[in-house]
Amino acid sequence: MAGCPGWEDRPAPAGAAGQHALTIVPARDLLPGAAWAWESLDPRVRAGATDDEDPFSFGHLFSQQLLVELRALDGGIPVAGSQAP
Repeated sequence: MAGCPGWEDRPAPAGAAGQHALTIVPARDLLPGAAWAWESLDPRVRAGATDDEDPFSFGHLFSQQLLVELRALDGGIPVAGSQAP
C-alpha cells in the first residue's frame, strides 16, 4: 500500500480534553496542491490515474484505500501502536 504524501510522522496535538486528533481536509490532504506534489505520490497510484493529476479518477473507481498506523512515542521511543486498513 502506498503512502500518503505529507502524512508520515505527523503529530497529533492534544485537544482541550486531552484527546488527540488529526483533521483531514480532503482538498488539502488528499489532492495534490500546496501541501504535496503529484510527483511525490507513489508511482503505483499515479499509474492508475486517468484524469490529469487526480488520485480519485475513474481509473481508481473514484476511491483509494488508506492504511492508518498510529504510534505513541515517549521521548522519541515507540511505546504503543496500532493500525487499521
